[in-house]
Amino acid sequence: MKRKPYSGYKDSGVAWLGTVPEHWHVKALKWVGCFRGGSGFPPEHQGQQNNALAFFKVKDIELADSEGYLGCPESTVDYTVARSLRAHVFEPGTVVFAKVGAALLLGRIRQVAAPACIDNNMMGCEARPRKARERFLYWAMHPVRFADLANPGAVPSLNESQISTWPTAFPSLDEQARIARFLDHETAKIDTLIAKQERLIELLQEKRQALISHAVTKGLNPDAPMKPSGVEWLGDVPAHWNITRLRRVADGGLINGLFKTKDAYGQGTPLVNVFDVYQDDFQIHPDALERVSVTHGELDKYSVVAGDLVFVRSSLKAEGIGVSAIVLDVPEPTVFECHLVRLRPRRNLVVPVFLSKYLNSLPARHRLVAVAQTTTMTTVAQEGIASLEVLLPPAIEQQQIVDHLDRGIGQIVAVVAKAQDSIALLREHRTALISAAVTGKIDVREVQ
Repeated sequence: MKRKPYSGYKDSGVAWLGTVPEHWHVKALKWVGCFRGGSGFPPEHQGQQNNALAFFKVKDIELADSEGYLGCPESTVDYTVARSLRAHVFEPGTVVFAKVGAALLLGRIRQVAAPACIDNNMMGCEARPRKARERFLYWAMHPVRFADLANPGAVPSLNESQISTWPTAFPSLDEQARIARFLDHETAKIDTLIAKQERLIELLQEKRQALISHAVTKGLNPDAPMKPSGVEWLGDVPAHWNITRLRRVADGGLINGLFKTKDAYGQGTPLVNVFDVYQDDFQIHPDALERVSVTHGELDKYSVVAGDLVFVRSSLKAEGIGVSAIVLDVPEPTVFECHLVRLRPRRNLVVPVFLSKYLNSLPARHRLVAVAQTTTMTTVAQEGIASLEVLLPPAIEQQQIVDHLDRGIGQIVAVVAKAQDSIALLREHRTALISAAVTGKIDVREVQ
C-alpha cells in the first residue's frame, strides 16, 4: 500500500534528511533527550538474581523481545550497590544501545522495560518529556549512522557528545505518538512475516537432514531386508550393507592440519579453515579461501586434492564438532589448518561424496560429539574420528544414494533461497518504512 506524503515540505538543511514536513523541527538529539554512559560493575556484583534493578550488558541486546524491549537480564543489582558505584538508574522506556566495539557498528536500538542499570559499554538516552515521546525517540534513532559517528580504530567507540549532536526531525508530541503507534503496528506485521519465513527455513533444514540421515543409514529401498547393525546408534541397517570403521576407508590415515601464526596470513597459498567447512552444501569453495605463507615441506604434508574430506576436530561449540566438507575442486595447491583433520577416501571402497553425506548425517555427527572431550574447546581426538562406524553399501548403490540426495536437496535449497530472499526484502521494507515515517516522507496521522 502506497502511503501519501505531507502537503508541504521545507529543506531540513541536513543532507541525509533532505526535505521534512514544514511544521516539523530539525533538532540535535540532545534537544529531546539526555545521553548518559553506563557504569562499570565489579565481577562480584554481576550474575546476581532477584534484585530490584535489571543490569544489562552489551550481549543482552540480543535478548530483546519482538518490540525491542530488554526484559529478563542475566544479572540484577540492588539500589544500594548502584548508589555505591554511582551508577545511573535508567527509567523505563529509556533508549539504550552499544557504544563500544563491533556491537556499536550494528546500531541496534533497544528500550528498557523497567528501571535498570547498564554497563560501561552501553549508553542510554532518556527522553525529555516535553520534547519527545519515548517510543518515537526509539524509532527516530533507528536511522542514526553509528559507523559515521564512531571513533575509528581496532575498537570503535562513541561518546555522548558525538551522538547527541545527530540531527533528527521532530513533529508535535501528539504526532510523535501517532507515528510510533503506526510503526509498532506495521513492523509487528512485517516481523510476523519474517518469523514465518524463518520457521519455514528451519523446517526445510530439518527435512533436508532427515532426508540425508535416512538415505545413508537405511537406503532407498523400503522393502530391503534389514539386519541388526550391532551399533546402538545405528540400529537396523540394510542386510547387504557392510559395516566398517572410518580408518579402513581412509587412504594414508587421518592427518591433522597446519598451525600458523597470524603474521603468516594474508598472502601465499589458499587455506581451508573451520569456517570454510560450515557450508550448507558440505563443499569447500576455492574462491572463498584466505591465504597463508607455507614452506615446500608444509605444502607437501598439508595439501588437499579433489575428493578429500576435512573434519572439524576442535570447536568452541560442541555442535560444531564433526562437521565435514568435501573438496571437489583444487584449481591451485591448497592446505588446511590445525582445527581440521584431512581424510582421503579409498575410492575402491567408498564414493567420496557418499562418505561426506554419511558423515554429515545426524547419527554420525551425534556420535562424534559424544566421544569428544571438552576443556577450553570441544575436541575430538583422531582415534575418536578413526573408530567411527561407517556403513558401506555397494558402490553402485552409494552413487544412487548420492544422486537421489542431490535431487532432493537441490529442491529444498531452491525453496530455502526463495525464503531467504523474501526475508531480505521484508527487512529492507521494514528499514525503509521506519526511515520514511520518522523523517516525514509519509503522512501516517490518519492511519487507523
